[in-house]
Amino acid sequence: MAEADNRKARSHAWLALLAIAALAASLRLYGMTATSLWGDEAWSLAIASSSSVDQFTDTLLKTLNPPLYYMLLAAWIHVLGSSDVVLRSLSVVLGVGAVLTTYAAGSILGGRRAGLLCAAVMAVMPPAVYFSQEARMYPLVCLLSAAVMYFLVRLIKRKDLPAMVGATLAGAALVYTHYYGAAFFLGCLAVASVSIVFREGRQAPWKELTAVLFGFGLLCAPWVPYVFTQLHRALGEVTHLAAHPGVFHLFASVTRTFAYVPGMSPHALLAMLTAGGALVVLYAAPLARNHAAPDEREVSRHSFWLIVGFASLPLLITWGVSQVVGVWTGSRVLSITAAPMALLLGSAVACAPHRLLTGALGAVIIAQCAYGNCYMRAHPHREQWREAAALIDRFDRPNDVIVVTTGRGKVLPGLLDRYYSGQCAIYGLDRNLLDPAAVREFLSDVWPRGERLWLVLSHEKNSPVLNVIQRPEAACHALMSVKLRGIQLFLFEQPSETACRACQPVWDTPTRAGRAACRSPLAGRREHRFCPVARRPRRGIPPIAPRRDRRRRCRM
Repeated sequence: MAEADNRKARSHAWLALLAIAALAASLRLYGMTATSLWGDEAWSLAIASSSSVDQFTDTLLKTLNPPLYYMLLAAWIHVLGSSDVVLRSLSVVLGVGAVLTTYAAGSILGGRRAGLLCAAVMAVMPPAVYFSQEARMYPLVCLLSAAVMYFLVRLIKRKDLPAMVGATLAGAALVYTHYYGAAFFLGCLAVASVSIVFREGRQAPWKELTAVLFGFGLLCAPWVPYVFTQLHRALGEVTHLAAHPGVFHLFASVTRTFAYVPGMSPHALLAMLTAGGALVVLYAAPLARNHAAPDEREVSRHSFWLIVGFASLPLLITWGVSQVVGVWTGSRVLSITAAPMALLLGSAVACAPHRLLTGALGAVIIAQCAYGNCYMRAHPHREQWREAAALIDRFDRPNDVIVVTTGRGKVLPGLLDRYYSGQCAIYGLDRNLLDPAAVREFLSDVWPRGERLWLVLSHEKNSPVLNVIQRPEAACHALMSVKLRGIQLFLFEQPSETACRACQPVWDTPTRAGRAACRSPLAGRREHRFCPVARRPRRGIPPIAPRRDRRRRCRM
């Protein structure tokens, strides 16, 4: 009879897990292509679509990311294509897989009920849903971090060979996915080691723990030289990272579990109170309080400290390393805190001593996750490249020139070209080109007299190109200025060489009337303080890649 009841409970748990996985997939598929690809996803596409191993390695070394996710994405797009839906569908699959691995980690800590609730929290957690809708490695980080916790808890309980091999492989794969994975694995391994020592004392399986650590180091050692190469190439050019993070960044990592909101907003404070309440409930009521087996009761005494250690120690290690290195990547930290926070919240709901407390805590978590999902959908951080391309498509002319400011790798011109269907030439201007004379040289090469220039600025506040174009002696007119999310779009026009030569004799008379008489036919009745004449012919810049249309050129 007990065996039949156990089989029935197991089948019900699998049905509930299937429903949670369906919910997670639907949340991640809904609105997946509402926004266009953005700069980081353009990097993913550029690396994954490399035509050779050398090109793959060279492009990857310009970033600060390991290769595992890009290898998976390369195989994915090789089979299914490179459309926006295909690129982001891999993240959806990995996000659903993270929900399943979170169930495994929660169930081995506190039983099936705790596992289902942990999986439900991961399924609706706003950062997990949001990052599963873009072609980046963060869903894979969530999946592997949950797998690391599962195998380490299994190593504590069973000390078997599959747990050792699984923990080693999952930790190494996590490091090859994101460098924060090293801090997460070492922190979780330290927590598991301390838990085993306090539980078993001198009988602790030191050989198994040493074998896991040695295997992890052996698997990660081949990539260490490439890490230094990436730091040497890319770290000096990365400008969006916060140096020497403060305590505020630690609190933000906790509050942004429910939404990427400002650190001291009411929603952030409520999120902090919810996390604190979950800790109190988890401490007051052990996870496996209803288990009859004594060994299960013994494990449950360590469950609270395991979950707290998994959630806090890797974050503290990452924060400490960031203090030394001076690099903090903001929202990326959420990828290593998502699975531990899901374990904390789900386990707290599962072990609440009273039904009223269970319902209240669950309702607060559901309400915050619902608000966070709505907030992050209404305030996305991705640039609007599709909207910018549509605007250029609507108002462009055949001889217009498009210049996109870009950084390492020059992937942004290709991203605009992905959505642009016109015939204008697209050029990339390096954001590290800070010399105004060099910028003027570049513009004189690509921008003919009498034509219009579309300037696309994408988070490039240091480039002097806008000041060079708008200087008084350039005689350029701003016909359009549109501010999109993460992008500033300008349309400039300058007089033709004929108009400049016609105005040149007038400029020889230094009178106010003579200056007022010089008006360009392209600018209506606007006055010009100076109207230069092109002194040398324009040098053509050949395209670096073949185009579908011969009239269209693209300089990446």
